Amino acid sequence: MKIIKSITNYCEIFFLLFKMHLKSAMEYKKAFFIQFFGMILNNGAFIFFWLILYNKFLPSFQYHNVSFADIICLWAVAASGYGLNFILFGGSSKINEHIVEGNLDIYLLYPKNPLIIAALSKSSISAWGDFIYGYILYFLFLPVSFSSFFWFTLVIFFSAFALFSFLTIINSFGFFLGNAQTLIDNLFNGMVSFGTYPEQIFSSTVKFFLFSILPVGFYVYLPVQIVLHFNIKLFLYLITGDLILILLAFLTFYNGLKRYESGNLFYAQK
Repeated sequence: MKIIKSITNYCEIFFLLFKMHLKSAMEYKKAFFIQFFGMILNNGAFIFFWLILYNKFLPSFQYHNVSFADIICLWAVAASGYGLNFILFGGSSKINEHIVEGNLDIYLLYPKNPLIIAALSKSSISAWGDFIYGYILYFLFLPVSFSSFFWFTLVIFFSAFALFSFLTIINSFGFFLGNAQTLIDNLFNGMVSFGTYPEQIFSSTVKFFLFSILPVGFYVYLPVQIVLHFNIKLFLYLITGDLILILLAFLTFYNGLKRYESGNLFYAQK
């Protein structure tokens, strides 16, 4: 009963903060829609680039068994997963900043899990453009059916959780290394960059790296395979991988929290 009650409480907090972020974003509608459509246009430029690249080097892509649908689905999942993470868990990218400035006290004052509260505390406006852009690609370029739409929507959540976990892990380096922002930015940019290239073009060694050190496989590659070629084993691998990443995220954060030096900021955030 306690577990059910705890889950219910966190769901209530989640929806309350989500509504608050949405109202805050819509308070300045012009700024919201400028960022929203700006992000969609920015992402759209990359599809034209890949269309030209794919036609230019068609034999090479065919040799690696990469179709244009693979590339589109890759970008769709990566964009929507990225967007959903920063809509829901935008605060996960600010953890190192809080550690360095001693501002984590704000979240330690709450009676709920400080990592979850810190992650839910921020939301990106432009991330809505990324999120919707993935669906635009899906409806324009991929075969649409009830089952594929269901799996596409479901795996986006797994993609977002994988990205949230990775961001939490690397931002927790701040507990151990001090200001690790440069390292964090490089690792995160590597995660996002590799997530925009088809899995098939990489060697087995690189793929191992992309399913372990940089978990791009759980952020993009497995979700794409599930949408295009559903397999229950792949889905179970995705669930297992995400659970391991979430566990590592919480372990890294709480082990690091033991080393945290308070900034003595004893006030509640409004």
